[in-house]
Amino acid sequence: MPKGLKKVKASRGKVVVRQGRKQKPIVNLSQYNFEKKWDKQRTIRQNFQALGLSINPNQTIPVVAPGLVVVEREQRKDIQFQQKVDDDPLVKSEDMTDLVNQLEVPAKKERPEPWLTDNEMICMRDLVKRYGDNHKKMSRDLKLNPFQLTKKILKKKSIMYHQQVKKKQEKEKQEEEQQEEAEE
Repeated sequence: MPKGLKKVKASRGKVVVRQGRKQKPIVNLSQYNFEKKWDKQRTIRQNFQALGLSINPNQTIPVVAPGLVVVEREQRKDIQFQQKVDDDPLVKSEDMTDLVNQLEVPAKKERPEPWLTDNEMICMRDLVKRYGDNHKKMSRDLKLNPFQLTKKILKKKSIMYHQQVKKKQEKEKQEEEQQEEAEE
């Protein structure tokens, strides 16, 4: 018996979805007055050195004396080269320090203090009640230490726990004093 006609599937082309490249956020550098201090005749590396900045964050440029910059390169072992900045009329040490100070201000923002969540506070409260400062025994207790935290982590968290408890007690004392003053 003859076989029926075979159905031929129409070939479909590949569907290619192109996604746009993720662009880095644009940093607004106009507030730092780079235009006034930037020399278009120099290379980027020379301009950065003149401003007291480093292109490679892994390679910092220590300023030894005013006008003398010593740079150590890891690629060339034990070779140092020196470059005098005083010879260049466009570079002034005041401009360097002002610009560097302006750039360091946002970087020096204070970090928020580490704190424990409510569940961690409850867990640490029970562990401290039972074991005190014995962190080794705390780490072995599977019922009270459900996250199986290590001795070192428990030590840090117990310090944070004690700090939070002190802050809470101080805050309560202040509130009580304010209430007593308000009643009088």
